[in-house]
Amino acid sequence: MYRQLVLISVTLALVMSLSSMVLADDWVTTNRIGNPDAEIVLEWWVQADFTHRDHREARVEVYRDIYQEWAEENPNVQVQLTIMPELEEFKNRLMLAASRGNPPDMSSVDSYWVPWFVDGGYLQPIDEFFEEDFVDDLFPFVTDGVSDLEGRVYALWHSTDMRALFYNKELVPNPPRTWD
Repeated sequence: MYRQLVLISVTLALVMSLSSMVLADDWVTTNRIGNPDAEIVLEWWVQADFTHRDHREARVEVYRDIYQEWAEENPNVQVQLTIMPELEEFKNRLMLAASRGNPPDMSSVDSYWVPWFVDGGYLQPIDEFFEEDFVDDLFPFVTDGVSDLEGRVYALWHSTDMRALFYNKELVPNPPRTWD
């Protein structure tokens, strides 16, 4: 009898752990990151190329792994994804939603949008969530782009691109030194 109880207990524990593993594998879907039964539901507006819905397979795998790990570490939170269109339309939709008082909980935006959202009163400072050393370690152009004049941080930079100006020396003997 004791042996049967131990066998039943071990079998039950194995079935429960396997079923939770199967459920956790389903925690990164097309439009959701996290436990489908989570208490906290956040809405995230983002472009596909910053998610597991990117068209480049290598990035898909990386994002899926990152999101899976995050979901397992935060089983009480789910993130509902809304994939947004090209940048200008995305910005317009986001500004409209913010002005109407119903913006998403999170959004991935281009850094040059941050001052517009700060000036409109649509963002709140987030520097209380970061150690001062973390902010100090960012490149100056990063903190300049996501902070106000008083140094309050309103966004966290997650990527950038490389900008360069190519010119024909015969046509433009003195090229500009800044983007201004």
